[in-house]
Amino acid sequence: MENLTTNDNILEDFHMVTSLKDASTGQRFVNYLIDAIVFMIFLFFYGILSYLCEAFMGISISPFDDNINPLLQNIYSMIFYAVFYIIVEGVTKGRTLGKLITKTKVIHIDGNKLVFKDFVLRSLCRIVPFEPLSAFGGYPWHDTWTKTRVVQIR
Repeated sequence: MENLTTNDNILEDFHMVTSLKDASTGQRFVNYLIDAIVFMIFLFFYGILSYLCEAFMGISISPFDDNINPLLQNIYSMIFYAVFYIIVEGVTKGRTLGKLITKTKVIHIDGNKLVFKDFVLRSLCRIVPFEPLSAFGGYPWHDTWTKTRVVQIR
């Protein structure tokens, strides 16, 4: 009898995974735009905080300086971008503001919820050059490389 219950759970899991509908290209694009705007706002407020810390306390917390190598600034930007997504997706369990608005969520291709390691890997994949352009091929690299997908939720 116990084996039958296990098979029933497997069938239920299979039905759940196959009944989920992938997010449309339009939803994915809106997610990207909203999240990019939110990231820019995050950087703006970080810049204000950095300025205030330096002006009033004499402490520089900004890795972005006029005298720094542009390559190093790009590396800092990529790190900020990855950390931003790690925090946002990690805290919200796979839902950025864009995904909240479009009613989508990221899951494993097998239907399981993601763990923190998955959010880290997805975020690191996002900093690969030309990665946003990979979405034109159907699934962005940060989905294919991490075996995840963005699905519509009801």
